[in-house]
Amino acid sequence: MSATEVIEEIKKLPTDEQKKVLDFVHALEGALEGKESSFEASAKWALEEHRELLRRLAQ
Repeated sequence: MSATEVIEEIKKLPTDEQKKVLDFVHALEGALEGKESSFEASAKWALEEHRELLRRLAQ
């Protein structure tokens, strides 16, 4: 799935689900400014926290 396709799917989500995506993006932004271990921790958190959202986006 391309980034454009993901963005289009995010636009279709209800507002509360879009907020979860935004939280995920902010977590990644913070991780990119830090160390690799912070990124790994943020990625793990995001995957666990937003498992259902990511599953829906992957469909």
